[in-house]
Amino acid sequence: MAPLAIVTLFVVHWGVITAYLPQRADAAGADIGLFFAADGVFVLLTRVPSGWLSDRVPGVWQVLAGIALTAFGVLLVLLPPTTLLLVAAGALTGIGAALIVVPLMLALTERSTDADRGSAFALFSASFAAAIALGSIGTAPLIGWLGFEVLLVATIAALILAAIVALADRGLGARPVRKAAQAAPESAGTTQIGS
Repeated sequence: MAPLAIVTLFVVHWGVITAYLPQRADAAGADIGLFFAADGVFVLLTRVPSGWLSDRVPGVWQVLAGIALTAFGVLLVLLPPTTLLLVAAGALTGIGAALIVVPLMLALTERSTDADRGSAFALFSASFAAAIALGSIGTAPLIGWLGFEVLLVATIAALILAAIVALADRGLGARPVRKAAQAAPESAGTTQIGS
C-alpha cells in the first residue's frame, strides 16, 4: 500500500504543472517546451543509474532523494518563469521522477505474488493516472480562487507526506539482498527446456 500512496502523493504535482504552468510560462515569454524536454531527457538519463542504485542501497534513500529534488524543482517553478529557470526545474523533476520509480516498482514486486503481481502493477499505474487527474482536473475549481502558486505549495505538502510515508515504510528501508546466480540443474546429458 505504501508504494501506491507514495506515487500518488508524488505525482500530483505533475498534474498541476502540466495543466497550468504552460499559461504562466507563455504569459512570461518563457519556453515551456524546454521544461518538458528537460524533464524527459533527465528521466531517460537517470533511470538506468537509478536501477543500479536500487540494487545497492535501500530504496528509501532513493525515494527521499527523488522527492527532495522534485520539491526543489517545484519551488523553482514558483519563481517568475524564464526559459533557463524552467529547464533547471525540468531537469530536477526529471531526475526526481527517475529516482523514485524503480525502488517503488521493486517494492511492488517484492510485496506481490505471482498470482497478484499484475493487479499490483495495474494499481501502481492507476495511481499515476489518478494523481495527474487530481492535480489537473481536481484542482480546476480551485485554480481561479486560490491561484497556481498556492496549488503548487499544496503539491509540495503532498511531496512531504510522500516522504513521511516512505520513512515509515519498513520495506523501503530494507537493505537490498543480492542473490547469487543459481546454477542450472545438471542432468545426465539431457537439456531441460522451460523448467
